[in-house]
Amino acid sequence: MLELAVVLTILAILLTLAVPSFNELIQSNRLSADASNVLSQLAYARSEATKRRSHIVICGSRDQFNCDPSTGANWSAGWIIFADSNGDGILAANAPPCPTDTPTTTSDCVLRVQGALSANDQLSNAAKLTSIVMRANGSLGNTTEPVQFTLCTDKTLARDKEHEIILGTAGHVSHNPFTCTTGKRH
Repeated sequence: MLELAVVLTILAILLTLAVPSFNELIQSNRLSADASNVLSQLAYARSEATKRRSHIVICGSRDQFNCDPSTGANWSAGWIIFADSNGDGILAANAPPCPTDTPTTTSDCVLRVQGALSANDQLSNAAKLTSIVMRANGSLGNTTEPVQFTLCTDKTLARDKEHEIILGTAGHVSHNPFTCTTGKRH
């Protein structure tokens, strides 16, 4: 019995040391997965703009059916990527999915819909843009400045694991390790 008690005590000590590190690893991987998803979605929108030779709009959305101007800087609830056939920047009501067999459309159509990010992750942009327009040449259409997104968490994750995602004016996407509480790149 004494040996069992010693083994259980040692196991309890090891678990006490390992569980916080394991939780941080899980949080870090979740945040990295969200960052990769944002990067790939922005690159996809640029690719579609050049392929379709038309405006592609990415807009914040809470319900994944309509663009929501009240999202402001916070895009954590999700977004919609759509082909904007008339260039007005507004998603037409009941827009259908875009056809995959032809790159041109005569009406607005939805390319992709992204739901909310993982729990406790916040995606925001410093310019407080509610939508981003990609021109037919892949460049930004509704701003002359690069769009900076920050992907932060409210958990106790080591802050150097957060991300800054930058969409340049030419449409190129990059990212840096970032500390949201201090606003510093690493």
